[in-house]
Amino acid sequence: MIIYNFDRVDDVVSRLLGLAGSSSRKPIESLLSYFDREIRRIAEAILDTSEEHGKDGESVLLLMARKCLQQATQNDGVLQYHQYVAEKETHENGNQSIGSTGELEWTTFWKETVKNCPGPILFHPPASPTFHSFDFHLDQTPRYLFRTFDPKSSGHSDDEVVSSPASENRLVSSKMDILSLDDDHAFALVNLHMNPWRCKTKPHPNPDNLMSWTSSLLYAVQYALYRRYHYGCSSEEIKICVIDTGDFPRGQFVHAKRLLQAYYHFLHRKDMRDNFDTRLLVYIYQNGEYLSQGRVRHGGRSCVVSLARLEAAGLYSLYPELADPCGHVQWGVRTANLRSMWANQEFSTYKELHTALTMARSCFHSFQQLDLAAILLSFKRRELQMRKDESDESEEELEREEEQFSSVLDMNKLPEWGRQPPEVRQYLLALQTLQTGPVTEWNQRSKNRLPDEEMVQALQACFATRSL
Repeated sequence: MIIYNFDRVDDVVSRLLGLAGSSSRKPIESLLSYFDREIRRIAEAILDTSEEHGKDGESVLLLMARKCLQQATQNDGVLQYHQYVAEKETHENGNQSIGSTGELEWTTFWKETVKNCPGPILFHPPASPTFHSFDFHLDQTPRYLFRTFDPKSSGHSDDEVVSSPASENRLVSSKMDILSLDDDHAFALVNLHMNPWRCKTKPHPNPDNLMSWTSSLLYAVQYALYRRYHYGCSSEEIKICVIDTGDFPRGQFVHAKRLLQAYYHFLHRKDMRDNFDTRLLVYIYQNGEYLSQGRVRHGGRSCVVSLARLEAAGLYSLYPELADPCGHVQWGVRTANLRSMWANQEFSTYKELHTALTMARSCFHSFQQLDLAAILLSFKRRELQMRKDESDESEEELEREEEQFSSVLDMNKLPEWGRQPPEVRQYLLALQTLQTGPVTEWNQRSKNRLPDEEMVQALQACFATRSL
């Protein structure tokens, strides 16, 4: 990410006005000169806010461009074209050079400025008069998010970027934070993305600018199988992207459930309220869905693996149920059925631990291997291990250790996003067990490859095992 050092308002304004290109700027030079003071005031206000919230240079440029476009297009905006015309008409030698096309050129300039702004499109509640105090839990995001894609997916996704349909079409809307839009318009866009099958009879004029992710690798894998069945893509073409959200700025992702809850009070029609109730309450939709906006550049901060590689690494050996072709016909319902099938707590086998480690190393080598192995093992509910050495500890110490272990597994202490779906909850509980186990600094050292013996010991310290 490029970080600009805006020491002066002159610097940021100069960079901003250069984004649209000289050809767009030349016809409206007199307008820029006329509105120079107001543009600088906007810059000063946003720079002050950016220092308070720690915004980087890219975000500052985008916030400024959005604000200027808004003020240029609103009837009462401080950059409204008709203010310029009205003042010129009061002078005998008014400037007639811009003519009837002046307003179009003025708004086009700011639209091009917005479209050419660098940087990610973040969810920024302070930009919304309605939701500036609503808690979207932007500081409570799962560490890992997954996205399944193939050549037939909406927008564009590859090893470097995930780009929305609006972004692919270079629309101004692709650079607009949905929280900064008019509430009714924003609500319609949320409804379009979250309930697309219910909106088919009412096509929306604007391409979608939201892209979906999930905190559940199980859900992502089942979607990959579903897409292969229904869209005819090969296992090599279907990919799963995993990212560590800690490598992205705050507001890059928002929990879809929180966005639905935010817009819930705008629902006036019963059918639309039923749509949102279904998404918020029905169990088959509790899949840890997260949303991003516009284009997300994840190259160097992600790992992209094909379905074919997952299969070759042992996916069906670890979970034979996933190989059933009949299970590839459905997506959400099938995922819910698998969760029900795997709901009973069971012991793990040594073979399962080794298979999960093999898959983590082969498919997710750029991330902490124990993390990903634990995520894979958590597809089903497994007995967790309380490690204790009865020969060296007194009964009182063992009781205290057991109490501590029970506290670690207290689901009430999990973050809201970690309570559903079940496999994410299982992973978080397993992670806490791993971190409290006596394996030598596993969390710090696992960024590098640990010896096989230590890796197995770490998993055995977490998952209760038995021999076949």
